[in-house]
Formats: sequence, structure tokens, C-alpha cells
Amino acid sequence: MAPMLVHRTLNPAGAVGSIPSSPTALPQTSRHMTQPRPKRRGLHALVMFLSCMAAAQAHQQAHVHGRIQLGVALEGSELVIDIHAPLESLLGFERQPRTPTEKALAADWSARLRDGGTLLRLDPEARCVLTHAELSAPVLGWGSSPGHATAQDGHADLEGQWVFRCAQPSALRRLNVGFFEASAHARVIEVQWAVGGKQGRQMLKRPQDVVNLGPRR
Repeated sequence: MAPMLVHRTLNPAGAVGSIPSSPTALPQTSRHMTQPRPKRRGLHALVMFLSCMAAAQAHQQAHVHGRIQLGVALEGSELVIDIHAPLESLLGFERQPRTPTEKALAADWSARLRDGGTLLRLDPEARCVLTHAELSAPVLGWGSSPGHATAQDGHADLEGQWVFRCAQPSALRRLNVGFFEASAHARVIEVQWAVGGKQGRQMLKRPQDVVNLGPRR
């Protein structure tokens, strides 16, 4: 879809929810998966700012295979990372898994996404801990309407959000992303960020995997 972030405010087919148990998703036992909660006002403003930037560009580019969009916003000690991506960019298909291989692949992505650790690697000095995660991909049974959604016009997307609590947020200077390692179908990662009172945009292409979040005091 268009450049960066959650230009559809994480709500492609209803309210975003945690991944349910299903043949294509791991049981909902992760300590990271919690019920949705209100964002703090300052952080909400940053996320809305990035969302508006992405929405302004959404008219120019539609659903684009191979593209992954990320939005990064830091407010105080709380870091929010949003994702929007065609499922083809991750799995290579945009429908319900049919074969055992496809079902195993979907389950593997379920585990990777809900954990976040291998896909989003933050500065160790920042001491960030994942506290909350939400994902929505209705065609895979992830989200508020599991098992009842079909791809629209042959297309289906992933929307999601991770929330981290950082003990030393001033040490957060970069983000390493693991999507190119995890998927041969991912070709471009577009990132918009708002960190330390500054905003920026960066486009990554193979083999790039580092997002520079700007100098921090």
C-alpha cells in the first residue's frame, strides 16, 4: 500500500485484535499479547501525525507487493511501531493457507510477528521490552473476525502494532529490521519515524536493514 505506517489506522476489516488460536496461528498464550488499551495523549498525537503523512500519499500508490511500511514513534519511555504490508510481501500469497507447507509458513509468521524480537531489533542500551502487540490479517483468521474474511480483489494485508517500554529511551538511535532475512518476497521497507522531537523518512532496499532514528542527546 502507500508509504509508511498505518495509513489506515490499523483497522482494515474492523477493530484490530490479538491473534486467535487457529490452524494457522499459534495459541494466544504469549505474555506480550494483551487487550487493546488507550494510548497516552502525547504518543497518540505522534502516531496520528505519522498516519496523516502516510494517508496523504496513499492516493498515489495502492497495494504493492514486496513493500512493507513501518511507522516508529517514541514518547517518553514508550515506543510504538506500526506495520502495514500486503501478505504477499511476507508469505508469498494472500489467501487462506491450503497446503501443509503454507499452513506451517503462516504459523511461523504468527510466531515471528507476535514475538517481534527477530523482526525488530532495537539498541540494547535502550533496554526496550515488548509489552503489547496487536495484529490483524482477517484472511488468515488473525483479528476481530477470524475465519470469515476473504481477500478483496485478490488482495489481503497485514496491519499491526507493537508497543515497547524502554528504560533508557535516550539511547535509542537505530532500529534493525529482519524482514529481508525472513522473507524472500520483501523488496522494499518504507519507514517513517518521530523520535526525540524530530521526524524522518527512510527507504530500505536489500541488503539494507538499519533505520537511523537521528542523533539523540
